[in-house]
Amino acid sequence: MTFKYEVCNKSGQSFKGEIEADNQPAAIKSLREQGFYILEIKNKTTFSGFNILKNRIPLREKIIFTQQLGIMIKAGLPLIEALATLQDQTSNKALAKIISSIIADVKGGEALSKALAKHPSVFPRLYSNVVSSGEKTGKLEEVMQRLSEQMIRDYDLVSKVRTAMYYPAFILTALVGVIIMILIYVIPQLQKIFEEVEVPLPITTRALLFTSNAVKYYWWLLLIFIVAVYLLIKRLAKNEQVALYLDKIKLKMPIFGPLFIKVYMARFSRTMATLIAAGLPMLDVFDTVADVLNNKVLQQSLKNASKQVEAGMTLSSILMKDPNFPPMVSRLISVGEKSGNIDFVLAGTADFYDKEVDNATKSLSSLIEPILMIIMGIGVFLVLTAVIMPIYSLVNVI
Repeated sequence: MTFKYEVCNKSGQSFKGEIEADNQPAAIKSLREQGFYILEIKNKTTFSGFNILKNRIPLREKIIFTQQLGIMIKAGLPLIEALATLQDQTSNKALAKIISSIIADVKGGEALSKALAKHPSVFPRLYSNVVSSGEKTGKLEEVMQRLSEQMIRDYDLVSKVRTAMYYPAFILTALVGVIIMILIYVIPQLQKIFEEVEVPLPITTRALLFTSNAVKYYWWLLLIFIVAVYLLIKRLAKNEQVALYLDKIKLKMPIFGPLFIKVYMARFSRTMATLIAAGLPMLDVFDTVADVLNNKVLQQSLKNASKQVEAGMTLSSILMKDPNFPPMVSRLISVGEKSGNIDFVLAGTADFYDKEVDNATKSLSSLIEPILMIIMGIGVFLVLTAVIMPIYSLVNVI
């Protein structure tokens, strides 16, 4: 989302501009972190769904931007010239507009990390924090390379999970489509026959006829109901407690729960490895990793871990007691703490979980297929029972 803002700095100078953020509180937080006082902030009006789609920036575009910026900086090109080159090269108008805003901020004396932080929906806290670390250490080209590697791994991870979901989603969609076709076209023809011969109908058949009429004549009510339920769940999910409960369910789901845990552990390990290697303080690392995980249960665990690390405890001993983290993760972190190579160990842990996700997604179809077959079998059995029983009664009457 894009927000228009008016802010002032500690000297009293006022500025106007636009900022990308997931929501208004996130936009306000980002501006305050930059040392500004908020005078006014409002959502920039978007007139159509087309504009929303048009302004989206695919992860692939961000990966290319990061890789090429790192290469140009390493080649000795001045930062503003490198950004201007990327602005000219990109075919994505939304990204070009954001790069233009970043160039203006850098020309105005802002650090690249601060300019990037103004667009958190495109460049999240992980991105701007790592860039900030690179600026402080003078190794910006190195951290850009690490960031691009992190983004590529995340892209591969998400792609694997999405691909694994396509097959069950396709089967379920086909099953629902077939059931709707039967309810709309086949059942009404049988209903006419049943009405003509006045055969007493069992409860299963009456339920099937009722469902058929509901789908055929009141489909718009069903559609409104489905949309209303979806919007209600989406609204409730914004509540902290509801979101926490839903994320707990997500981690404990049969079949999918273990897959989600592997995905989260891969992202947790790789993000921590990237941030620690970039030289970020451990307490800042926790906040950034929590944002990346996007799961309230794990975020809560990391907030607790941050407080305990601040009190002097080791990360491995904290995670060892946390049931949300597999024991292997805490054991490997313990090895890293003792050897002083925690970033290297975490990177290895991430590679391990990447392979685990790969294996899990490959075997997902073979696990889900029998369940889908059982569901389809039950559905077919119920429909056939509801249709055949009255026909059997009709044959007896004749």
